Formats: sequence, structure tokens, C-alpha cells
Amino acid sequence: MIMGCKMEIGYIIGLSLFLIATAVALLIYGIRIKTDNVLLRNISNKKYFNESDWQIVWQDNFDTLDRTMWKFNAHENGKRNAGYYVDDENHIFTQGGYLYIRTTWEENGKYGAGFYTGWLETAKTRYTDNYDYPEPDNWLGFNQKFGYFEIRCKCPAAEGIWSAFWLLPENTKALSEDDELGTGKDGVEIDIMESAFYREKLSKVQHVIHADYNATHAPVSAHSQGYLLDDMYHEFHTYALEWNEKEYIFYVDGIETWRTDHYNGTSLVEQYLILSVEVGNDNVPWAGDPNHNDKSKCYDFVIDYIKVMKKRDCIDE
Repeated sequence: MIMGCKMEIGYIIGLSLFLIATAVALLIYGIRIKTDNVLLRNISNKKYFNESDWQIVWQDNFDTLDRTMWKFNAHENGKRNAGYYVDDENHIFTQGGYLYIRTTWEENGKYGAGFYTGWLETAKTRYTDNYDYPEPDNWLGFNQKFGYFEIRCKCPAAEGIWSAFWLLPENTKALSEDDELGTGKDGVEIDIMESAFYREKLSKVQHVIHADYNATHAPVSAHSQGYLLDDMYHEFHTYALEWNEKEYIFYVDGIETWRTDHYNGTSLVEQYLILSVEVGNDNVPWAGDPNHNDKSKCYDFVIDYIKVMKKRDCIDE
């Protein structure tokens, strides 16, 4: 998914196919985001996540930014959709125990005038010849198969600018022409949280899974209802995924929101974490026009913590 890094040829081919499929997915997603909305507090017979059988295997409270675990994604020529991606202290930084990924309008930015933002991920794969943003010598990264993944965050209050917490497969097969079609077992995109509905004046989250990334056809996607919660732009909320060999279970503020086994089996491969902010353009019009925002303001994705757990009886697996 590192669109701006010079990588192994096989990975580049896989990512190129992934980009094509993602563009198709965004168009499809744009057509069908008008789903039924459910007030989170009005869900009947609420089921809550129970931590008693789980153990934390990795947690980041962002007292500092651990560059052995989180690396920057530069994208191709620093750009993705209408956003420019930079790794500097103005756009990716920690403060007061929080991680900030800040989006600003820059008239004289590195790549010219535009919205500048950041992207962090934990992919263990080292990207060769990434001259501007190389991994440190002690690079570790993080990925995991199955488990529980949770974020506590506030989202940017802006039209056409949205934050996301999501997982991608570490292997390249699921992002290439070698993808095993008809199943998600070789890896899928799991969108745990996206804050793409500010234009609708809604504090709304929707969970999405994209499978079968292949340039020859559109990906096969599944999406939840929209869940309405108290102000996600100015208040902290938790968004989480429980993933096992049978299904994906999503939670918002500890309340179960959606279960699915899409797509003919859950992912059976290690997947890594991504914290990103997207800036929309004509390719993703459904989130709104970022140029409608006040360009003198900053728009922040503020992360309190990331927590990853495993079932206690699976710790040694």
C-alpha cells in the first residue's frame, strides 16, 4: 500500500493492481453509502465486548511516536487523491499523550499548493530505495493474524477530509493478479473506522470489508449499516474489530455493531495496521469537497491509543 516508495518489482505490480481496484471500490462505495442509519444508543439487546478472556500483546499510548513500529507512507510523488503526504512535525506529531495526524492547507507546500496530511502504518516489509523516508535500522513493525484491534480517537471535523483505522494483508498475493478469487482467506482490506460523513452533518461510522482485489474486475465488498454516535469530531470514542477464523465482529464504544464472515472465509494471513487521513477529489466525491473547508484552520485526527489483543489460549500461536 506504500504507493510512493520504490519497492520490489512484485510488490509494485501488486500495488498497481490494488490502486485500480481501490478506485473501483471507491466508486462503488460512493454509490451505496446511503445506508440505513442506527443510533448506537438505541441498539436493542446490546452485546458488549468482554476483555476477560483476552490479553494485550501490543499497545501504543503515544507518549512518543515509536518509529520502530510506525512508518510513514509517502505514496507516489507524495500524492493520493487530492492530498499531499509529508512526514514532518507539523503534520505527524505527539503532544500530551496523543498522536496527531494534522491536515492543513499549504500555499507553498513541498509539492505546491494543496492540502497536506500524514499516514502511518506498521507493515513489517522493508521498502527498498525509499530515499526520503527510509525505515530505521532497528525497524520492527507489527502484524497479526486474528485478535482484537481497538483505537480510541477523535476525527477531523471537515468535509472531504476523513480519518481511517484499517488493516491490510502483509503478503502481496491479495493485492495482485495472483489473488485467489472467490475468497478472502488470502487477505482483505478491513476498514474498522472511517469518518467520511461530515458533509451529511452526521456523526456516523460504517465498517467495510473489500475482498478480491484484482485489476480484471471490481472488488467484492460488504458494508455495515451506518452507526450514529455522539460527536465523533470533538469527543473520543473507541472503534474495534474482533477477528477470528470464522467471522469479523465490529464494536463502537464497546457495543457490538456488525458481524460478517465476508468473503467465503475470513482472512487467514497476518495483516498490519494503518492510521490515515484521506483528502477527497473527483474520484471520491461522496465524502464532499475539501475546498469547502476554511483553509486557515487545521483539521486533526487525534489518537489516544491503539490496543491489540489475543485470546489467552492463543497467545503462543
